[in-house]
Amino acid sequence: MACFVPKNTPPAIVQRMTNELQKAMQTAAIKEAWERNGSDVPNVTGPAFATMVSAEVTRWRKVVTEANVKLD
Repeated sequence: MACFVPKNTPPAIVQRMTNELQKAMQTAAIKEAWERNGSDVPNVTGPAFATMVSAEVTRWRKVVTEANVKLD
C-alpha cells in the first residue's frame, strides 16, 4: 500500500499518516486480504519506499521503451 503526498507536506503530517497506515496494515482484515492474494503486507516506508519507487520507475521505463509501447 502506498500513500503519496505533495512535496512540501509537513513532516509531522507525513509521520502521522505513516503511523496510521502501518496500524491499518496490521489489522486482521487487511492481512487476510493480502494473504488471499498471495502477498505479504509490505513494510517499506520513508526513504526506503522512495528508493523502491524510483527503482520501479526506472525498471518499467526501460521495459516500455524497449517494447516501444505507445498510448492510444
